[in-house]
Formats: sequence, structure tokens, C-alpha cells
Amino acid sequence: GGSRGSGMGISRVDGFVVFVEAALPGSVVRGRVTEVKPDFASARVLEVITPSPDAVTAPCPLAGNGCGGCKLQGLDYAAQLRHKDEQVAKIFRPLTNGKHSPDGSRFILGGGEGGGAGIRRILPAAEGETLRYRARMDFSFGA
Repeated sequence: GGSRGSGMGISRVDGFVVFVEAALPGSVVRGRVTEVKPDFASARVLEVITPSPDAVTAPCPLAGNGCGGCKLQGLDYAAQLRHKDEQVAKIFRPLTNGKHSPDGSRFILGGGEGGGAGIRRILPAAEGETLRYRARMDFSFGA
């Protein structure tokens, strides 16, 4: 399965979409369904059977313990960039028809090769700053 930027893995069971909390792209997990809606289900990981080939130890000691601030920290940074770039490409594919600028740095909206407006691809953080650039954190609180 894939993943959403929210840190949920995406799986399909007989074509039915299941969002799996904290499942990394490329991993195989055993999970428990926590909610079923007409168009999708939600689940949580019970066991990681095969880790993602891009899995790493999250640098933050709070990652995976309910903090929720950086849900992709357990994914190698280069894989995070690829994943985020794929998400942007998927969102804008109807507008770009999959066209990129000649140097590959942006998606082209309308126009011919290299023409038209463009949307920049995901830019990496500066070397050594992969944890310092984050502009948003989501915190989970429970009673």
C-alpha cells in the first residue's frame, strides 16, 4: 500500500480502501479495523510483519508514542521526499497530464513542453536541517 501525508498507510482489501494509522509505505502489517464507513475503513497497526525497506529509527524519542507531531519520522528522509512528491503529483495530475519542466524541477500546468505555469516539486531541507524545517505539528491528546 501507499501512504497519505497524514501518516496513515493506505491499503486495499478486495478494492475497499483501508487507512492504517502509523503504517509506513512498503510495510506489511497486521491491523485491527477501528471504524468502517461506506467508502473506507480505518485501522491501527497491531504488528509489523515486514518493515518498509525505507524504515529508519525515528530521531525523536516521542515518535510513535502518541505524540503525532512528525508522523513520517520513521521513514528515511529521501523516502519522505519521494512520498511527498508523489502526493503532490497525484493531486495535480489532472491539471498537468504528468508533464514536467525539462529539468524536472516543476510540474507544468497547461502550455507545451516547459511552457505554462509551474508548480515546484518538493524541495529538500538544507543538509543537516531535516528536523528543523517543520512548520506544522499535530498533537494528539486523549483522556
